[in-house]
Amino acid sequence: MSDQGPVLISWCARNNDPYERDREGNYRLKNGSPLPGPTLTILFDPDSDFCKQIDDVVLLFNETPKAADSVAEKVLSQTIEAIRLKGTRIRCHTRKLITADPTDHASIFEFVREQIPKIRDQFSGRELVIHISPGTPTMQTIWVLMAECGFIQPPFCVVKSYRKEERKGNKAVVSVKIGIETFYKVFQSSRPLRTSTTEEKVLWDPAKFRSKKLVALSKEARSFAKLRVPVLITGERGTGKTTIANWIRVNSGYCRPELHSSWASVPCGQYTPETMRSELFGYVKGAFTGAENDVALRMRTP
Repeated sequence: MSDQGPVLISWCARNNDPYERDREGNYRLKNGSPLPGPTLTILFDPDSDFCKQIDDVVLLFNETPKAADSVAEKVLSQTIEAIRLKGTRIRCHTRKLITADPTDHASIFEFVREQIPKIRDQFSGRELVIHISPGTPTMQTIWVLMAECGFIQPPFCVVKSYRKEERKGNKAVVSVKIGIETFYKVFQSSRPLRTSTTEEKVLWDPAKFRSKKLVALSKEARSFAKLRVPVLITGERGTGKTTIANWIRVNSGYCRPELHSSWASVPCGQYTPETMRSELFGYVKGAFTGAENDVALRMRTP
């Protein structure tokens, strides 16, 4: 078992985890065996692309404020036990939402928005598999909107699972993509080819700025975005120069979307004045040691 495999994130379905239930709460049987619910399907169904690929499972569950209501806790325990009985070493983690109304969009959104960054930090760099089939329609809607609108940091994918009788020749698990175009998604897709690790952590969201200096900087950046002129940005390493440059570029009316994936961020500290001139303007054979061929102009003004 590695620590690099995908991480499954899913609501624990009261009526269908770990196995499908009838109206009386009994497991539905087929040929004497219970029918796997959505969580077991994605983890162990041979027709699932994630079968035996998941290292960690984060199960979200909803409990009502009433202390006497232990249904969710019971289903959660049964699901974790069913996963362990499969003979796997999958690690199970839980997150509990306490609300009397599992259809309350606001409370569910706030809960998930709080948990996702924590889960991302816990499993940094690993793909999050967001399973939207379990839970109420409200819970499923929140997942899709958060994924489409940039609330979940990549790498991640959104999937749904199907019962065997519903597949009609399709896979047990399929991806879910709507394709909502948002500024955040454009901003992320247009990040430069190379950037420093420190600047990758700098977020640029003018709507959240509170200090006078940041607000003023935001206004200045917006004014420059309207112009077709070179912009010089100075500052210490890791303060977000690349980030603000990307923001200005994406907000410019002169930005060409087809070039989003091809613009580069070059750390200039690696160059001497001589090598920088060569990088920018090219050089001829024999200009310096190692210059074995003529090299044309590297960078041009757009």
